[in-house]
Amino acid sequence: EDKKHVRSVADLGAFCREWRQKVVFTQKELADHADVHVDFIADLENGLPSCSLGWCLRVANLLGIDLFAVKR
Repeated sequence: EDKKHVRSVADLGAFCREWRQKVVFTQKELADHADVHVDFIADLENGLPSCSLGWCLRVANLLGIDLFAVKR
């Protein structure tokens, strides 16, 4: 599925993991491209709530994931 309602870092991390695997990147390769440590990719994919929003956005952008904020 190309859309996901993201309510938590865990939701975003799972979506990023799904797309990382679809584009056939290892965690290390994605980390290198995003200029972040591989531990950050693992933390994001595991839903660690203290992940930096800026780095999350950088990783999502590299994976071709656009994030939108919509008023409920």
